[in-house]
Amino acid sequence: MEDSFLDTLFDHPADGTFMAWLAGGGLWALLIALGAISGWWVVRRILRRGLRQAVQGLDQHEATADVGMAVQAADSWISNFLVAAIFGVAATLGILNVLGNNIAPATSFLKNAGATTGNWFATDGLRIAMILFMSWVVTRIARRVIRSEERRLGKEGRSRRSA
Repeated sequence: MEDSFLDTLFDHPADGTFMAWLAGGGLWALLIALGAISGWWVVRRILRRGLRQAVQGLDQHEATADVGMAVQAADSWISNFLVAAIFGVAATLGILNVLGNNIAPATSFLKNAGATTGNWFATDGLRIAMILFMSWVVTRIARRVIRSEERRLGKEGRSRRSA
């Protein structure tokens, strides 16, 4: 078997040593982990910037200020945990593959789960999510309108009583 570049670079390390682990795929595992952390950080920064702009746009209008607060509350969950889970799964599969493990069952499971979820989301899930979101928005707007009308009617009632 021909020596790899890393075997030559590390001067043919003895089996069972840290240098042998690095030469046998450990360096790639470390680079994959570093790339996943860097990728998570970049995507997190971009998502946070976009979500902040969305919150500012929603906060400009009184009727959608509550929506802006909800988006802001979901910001940390979306940008930290969801993105970290995606990068973590990808990095874990990459590291396991580099270290010589069979990841075919995991990738076929993720492929089937993704296809099933995507099919459900495209047919029913998107409609359900939009109905829930729009009903939540309409409820928030209706509460604000009712409060403003109550204040307006309360002022008119007081002004009529004093006259």
